[in-house]
Amino acid sequence: MTKSIHWPNYYDGYHSYDQFREDFKVKFGHAPYTSPFMSRRWGLASNISEDQRHRGLDELDVYYSWVRDHILKPETEYNFVLLPLGRPRGELS
Repeated sequence: MTKSIHWPNYYDGYHSYDQFREDFKVKFGHAPYTSPFMSRRWGLASNISEDQRHRGLDELDVYYSWVRDHILKPETEYNFVLLPLGRPRGELS
């Protein structure tokens, strides 16, 4: 589950611009300028398959179900949520 959130997020973020990149290249003969941040992100995202995207969504669904059933129980008077904040680490950071 280490990349469950990354796969759908990066995949959708990259492929939502497919038509734009294609149209831009046809019209101007070259790829559009992108910032270094976006170039790196698109570079990582272009290697994520649709199967990985779906796998990530399936894994997130398991996690969300577990949180709902074990942490955010409606019959519990006080619930809490622990959010891991900080700089991400690893391949996609």
